[in-house]
Amino acid sequence: MRYIIIFLLIFNSFVFAEPKFLMPEEAFQATAHLKKRCTINATIELGHDIYLYQSKVSAKIVEKNSGIVIDRLVLPEGVDHDGEKVYL
Repeated sequence: MRYIIIFLLIFNSFVFAEPKFLMPEEAFQATAHLKKRCTINATIELGHDIYLYQSKVSAKIVEKNSGIVIDRLVLPEGVDHDGEKVYL
């Protein structure tokens, strides 16, 4: 049985507190593991003073014709920031 899933995240709307911009691999540390046969848990650790807007989080199957589909993407509750939900 094969599971190939790569999560692509869109990070267009984040705020940096310092003028020094972090590289994506410094700002976002993503991991994923198989929890059950049909469930994958993904975690994103955010760098210092990074906001991740909930509306910009997505997941995508990149292997065509794999037979794997994303039934639903369950996200934790974000916090309000200027009228939008964000993760800190």
